[in-house]
Amino acid sequence: MESIGSKSQNILAGFISRSRWLQALLCAGFIVAQTEDVYHFMGELKHRVPGVREMSETGIMLLFLRLIGMSSIRRLKTFINVPRMRQETVKWQV
Repeated sequence: MESIGSKSQNILAGFISRSRWLQALLCAGFIVAQTEDVYHFMGELKHRVPGVREMSETGIMLLFLRLIGMSSIRRLKTFINVPRMRQETVKWQV
């Protein structure tokens, strides 16, 4: 006869083993979202880089802050489910 401790360990081991597939789906979603962020970031960078030589130090700093902010705002909009909100609500939150 199996002891209670051994039985609970087997149940816990089985649960952990099956839950890795849920984690894999979550990681796949993060990879897709990050790939999309990188794509938009690179597009913006490609658009902005040709004018960097003429920019002042302050302008370059503002450019990098804008690029970082762009990806953060996109992630925030996805998190708060923007497509289902009214435009006034989105403007207030971002």
